[in-house]
Amino acid sequence: MDPLSITVSSLALLSTVAKSSFAITDFVRRYQAAAGDLGDVKQELSELRTTLELLQSIIGDSEESALPQSLKTHVVSIIKRCEDSLKRLDGALGKHKGTFTAARWVLDGKREVTDLRHNLEAYRGTLSVLLETATLYVIPPRELNRATS
Repeated sequence: MDPLSITVSSLALLSTVAKSSFAITDFVRRYQAAAGDLGDVKQELSELRTTLELLQSIIGDSEESALPQSLKTHVVSIIKRCEDSLKRLDGALGKHKGTFTAARWVLDGKREVTDLRHNLEAYRGTLSVLLETATLYVIPPRELNRATS
């Protein structure tokens, strides 16, 4: 598989999450009425960042080889979809700059960003489940028994 490892993919996504957070902050500075709508997206980005950091801490480069190829492929695929959604979010925010921002935001920007937030929420949830599954492969059974007892 390894054109992209989980570690490399998650690092790239963390960078995109940071850029998207900045883009949201910048947009809200210019158009404060969107703060409520985008606050939920920022919260989702924060939770996604936490999930990715956990993924990196549990599945470092050395532990990644213990994972089945199908699991690695699925994790990288979900990370890629998250990254694509964040690029679409940045594009959506970029479309709503300049004059008539309020009208354009209300007409289609708000709905588009809400849809993207729902996508990110689903992807983050899937990554969380995959993280739990991956944990079973990288934590030795004795430690797992102690942790659950």
